[in-house]
Amino acid sequence: MSYTSLETKPETVGEMARRDYRKAEVFKRLGIDFCCGGKKTVEESAEVAGLDVTLVKEALSKSETVNVGTAQHDFDSWPSSFLADYIVNVHHKYVRESTQILDELSNRVAYKHGDRFTYLPLLRNYVMELLEELHTHMRKEEMILFPFVKQLEQRTSGESNSCGSFSTVQQPISVMEDDHNAAGELVRKIKELTDNFTIPANACNSHNLYFKKLEEFVGDLYQHIHLENNILFPKAIQLEKAQ
Repeated sequence: MSYTSLETKPETVGEMARRDYRKAEVFKRLGIDFCCGGKKTVEESAEVAGLDVTLVKEALSKSETVNVGTAQHDFDSWPSSFLADYIVNVHHKYVRESTQILDELSNRVAYKHGDRFTYLPLLRNYVMELLEELHTHMRKEEMILFPFVKQLEQRTSGESNSCGSFSTVQQPISVMEDDHNAAGELVRKIKELTDNFTIPANACNSHNLYFKKLEEFVGDLYQHIHLENNILFPKAIQLEKAQ
């Protein structure tokens, strides 16, 4: 008798981060992109980051022994509609609240110190392009995709609702993922230009605050995109398949 072995599809870094936040912390520390690059395997991600995959796997294995000291949100267990509202109320709100200060700081620092640090005007362009991209992206989510996801959830619970003009939720999701990739490329340029937010020697207080705020902003954006790419979007696709 012959047996056919079924190959298990390798887990992606996005799926690992979704399943265990401790692995997400390892990816953050090692500079592995588990948001926009979340569909890659550990091996592929390590190669992109220029890391020894054996050391990456060791760090991931060690993370499983870390005790949870504080309560963590189990995002994967949340209903899609609740998760969408959380993203709007936490991450979209943060982007909107951060826009003015980043605009002011990037303009002030580029104007006062652009002759000394010649990359600052270009950095401002990247930052403003990122903010504009995110604001447009968030409007599309709040007006189109998230209502669509909520309608899918209502239909699953037995309520009869139209799901808009799209034949499948994958259509707006694909647009949102393209937006995330564009934002991710801008973040890559920003990190490269700032040497990963390294504050120059003798930087003024505004320059110091600017880089710290940028680093904080990018950290929040990684979590924002992770919740969408790796959790909300797969949930929405599964909701649709279940109908």
